[in-house]
Amino acid sequence: MVFRLGLLRRGALGVSAAGTLIALTLAPAGSAIAAPDSSLLFSVDGGLTWAADVESAPGATVLARIWYDNDTPDTIPNSSVNTLIPDGFTRVPGSTKTCLSPSTSDPLHPSNEEVCNTDPTQGGNLNESALWSGNSLSVSPTAGLFGLPVSDTSGPLAMGKKRYLNLHECSYFSGSASDHVTSVLPSAMSPAMTAGTNTSNAADTAASCGAGTGGYLPEAANTDVAALGLLGNRYLNMHQCSYFSGSASDHVTSVLPSAMSPAMTAGTNTSNAADTAASCGAGTGGYLPEVVNTGITPFDLLNNRYLNMHQCSYFADSGADHFLSVLSLSSNPPFGSSTTASDTVNNVLGCAPGGAAQLSAPFCEMGGGSRAFTPESSTSAVAALDTLDTARSAGYVQFSLNTPTVDEPTIFNQEANISGQLSSATSSGTISVNPELAVPLLEGLSAALATLLSFGLVRNLRGSETWTVFSRGL
Repeated sequence: MVFRLGLLRRGALGVSAAGTLIALTLAPAGSAIAAPDSSLLFSVDGGLTWAADVESAPGATVLARIWYDNDTPDTIPNSSVNTLIPDGFTRVPGSTKTCLSPSTSDPLHPSNEEVCNTDPTQGGNLNESALWSGNSLSVSPTAGLFGLPVSDTSGPLAMGKKRYLNLHECSYFSGSASDHVTSVLPSAMSPAMTAGTNTSNAADTAASCGAGTGGYLPEAANTDVAALGLLGNRYLNMHQCSYFSGSASDHVTSVLPSAMSPAMTAGTNTSNAADTAASCGAGTGGYLPEVVNTGITPFDLLNNRYLNMHQCSYFADSGADHFLSVLSLSSNPPFGSSTTASDTVNNVLGCAPGGAAQLSAPFCEMGGGSRAFTPESSTSAVAALDTLDTARSAGYVQFSLNTPTVDEPTIFNQEANISGQLSSATSSGTISVNPELAVPLLEGLSAALATLLSFGLVRNLRGSETWTVFSRGL
């Protein structure tokens, strides 16, 4: 829609008395899901400043951003960001991108914290031929993000997430019994054998562990913390690595990468790809990998708010031997855990009943034998780790426009909306194209040269850097 300057009908398009266009958010009465906010903003200085109304010279490049903020407690499916470029404007090919900018509370002053489809961990350049039809754009707000296709015209509008899953692993050892106990969760049942795993916007840098009890003391070598980034990552790939010393009849279980003990480590990570094989260290000090209690489960956090993590501890009295399970593994079903990603809280401990340990043949030959393990409630725990942060739910779709040639100052209006399985959120903005802002290059050079000649400014013919001024009788 095009308006000539001076003929813009104020009020009809939400223009204030000061000429600033007001972004509109529309939510039908009785809507079950609140509409996310929407703002259409432009920049004429390469992204340094943003406004709903901008003025530009003909032929200049303008950045356009359609902002959204999903401050609901859910990921909203089947969402699409839509806009129509005004007639006369041309889109810059390859300029369309989708970005998460979670800590931006004011789009006029965006945060530097963001992840975009063009980042190395994301999907790459968007398929513009699938997203644009002429001057009309329809794109999923998460196209090319979270491992989703770069050609998606609709898709999930992600919920806001805390920045980190801080996974703590605390190892306790009883030298007299040659027995390890591993904990990865806070435990009300056994606070002295607890671990400080949490979700937060700050990265934990030191493991938080209980002081130990009953002859079990903290063991630094198998204790560590990993701050796993949630921004733009769909999966928590939980690796569980079991190690066994047949001579000591002792298990050690690890679920996180450890700089303290890289030979007894696990490859747990966050990523947009689902891991399919466990990554474990080679073992050390007589401890070798035990396949039956080793595995990998990818948990989808894009569409799920909670990581319901179950820590299942099993104990064999005859061998003074503990081992830990946080996953449900087909290789070891009697010792499974109910860890899951879900939109609902699960705070009831879910552990398999235990049974005869399925030790692999090498350990039986080393004297480990087959022993019966039963659940031990005092070192078992469950925690519903909440990843939601509704204050970190902003993002945008961006593209570049070339302004048209006009003979007189002209205002172009543009609208954008987010639609789909939610109440529609609509916003508007204007680009004023003013030919008086443009100074043609040759005309500018001619004017500058005429000025120099009129004042008699010439270069010293001897090659000096000195300028000489002579009078022409002006």
